This record gives sequence, C-alpha cells and structure tokens, in this order.
Amino acid sequence: HFARERERLFRRQPLCLGPVDQLGDPGSAMAREFCGVPVLMTRTREDRVKVFLNVCRHRGARLVGEDGVACPQQSLVCPYHGWTYRLDGTLAGLPHAEAFPALDKQASGLRELPSSVRHGLIWAVLDPESGPAPDIAAFLGGIDRDLESIGLGSHRLYRQHAVKRATNWKLVVDALAHCRQFSSTRQHLVANLRIVDQCRQLRRPEPFATGWRQAAAVRIGCHLFVAVAQHLVERTRIGAG
Repeated sequence: HFARERERLFRRQPLCLGPVDQLGDPGSAMAREFCGVPVLMTRTREDRVKVFLNVCRHRGARLVGEDGVACPQQSLVCPYHGWTYRLDGTLAGLPHAEAFPALDKQASGLRELPSSVRHGLIWAVLDPESGPAPDIAAFLGGIDRDLESIGLGSHRLYRQHAVKRATNWKLVVDALAHCRQFSSTRQHLVANLRIVDQCRQLRRPEPFATGWRQAAAVRIGCHLFVAVAQHLVERTRIGAG
C-alpha cells in the first residue's frame, strides 16, 4: 500500500521540500531524497531557486552525494565522468567533447522538476513530466490564507531536527487531525502569533517566552504537514472518483 501511496500521492502532487532559507546564500546547492527520488535544489547567483533530479544525464550518477547539507557551488560536476552543469541546470561542458559530435548541449541539461516558492517554502512535484510549475495558492486553498495571515514568508530558518520512526505516516495525521482539536488549536496558534507580531511592530516585549515560540514553530510544521496531507488525500480521492 505504501508504494501506491508514494506513487499516487507524494509523486504526483506538490510537496513542501523545506524552507528556502536552507539553501543559504545565492550560489549554493543541496541534495535531498524525497520518497525515493534523488532531488537537487539550487540557488543561482541571480537568486533563483531551481529543483532538479540529482542525476547526471550521461550515466545517471548522483551529482551531489552529501544529503541535506547546503554548500557553496560554482558549478555541479559529476564525479563519474566530469560532466559539468551550471546551477540553472544547463550543461556547461564535458571532457573530450569531440567524442560526442551529435550531442545537443541545450537539450542535455539536468531534468528539472516543476517547482515554486511560496510563503518562504520550496514546493515541487517529483515528476519532471508533470507539467508547468504548480500553482501553490490554488493547491493549498484555505490553508494558503492561514499561512499568509501569520506572515510565514518573513520567517527565517533557525534550526532543523529530523526524527525518523518506522511507522505509518498516516498515524501522524490521525493523532493531530481530529477536527475539533485541529481547528481550535490552529485558531489559537494563529491568534498568538499575531499578538507576537504586533508586539514586535510596537517594539514591546513579547508576551511569550522563547520556549513558547519554539513550540509554536513546531506546531506550525505539524499542522502544515497534517493539513497538506489531508489535502493530498482528498484531491487524490476526488481524482480517482
């Protein structure tokens, strides 16, 4: 069942790949694996965020091997045969180019995944054949207004911590998505974040301790995951019907 869920849910609909801040300054790249798909995120010198398959077009080797670490990059060089790509995915050069007289360099760039940046988050579809960049505002629907109301796009990445468990991902949804609990908690969270934001604008002490703000950030991540996961399931159910 999980293989079917990955194929029908997580590889066909937009996924949040994390905050754009994780890429650091322009001229950087980061490799991650999502649902078994090797993904490469870059931030060009022109400050454009791009998402590709982390696969060289020559022999399929991974361009960046270290997972989850953003590093400055002038270019992307395949460790196998030295094919070199720019951060925008175009093929910059290759050793012994005379051995490939029929190679179309313009058509030999990295496979790009449809992606967008919204609310300071990177969104992408893990299928390069899925079409144009996703309309994230339309995809999120009412969730988009919630994220806009708390100014999520102005938040900055402080720290990431990953916890892996051998369990069914739907247990997280079941635990956090009880309709009454989720609705009331989300409204309370949004209201408190607005109070903090108003205090910052007035340059007054914030009414909550640092621990509360960290807990609020965790809640945002949990609620975002639950809401988007529910949204994915509902859209897939409608499409299948």
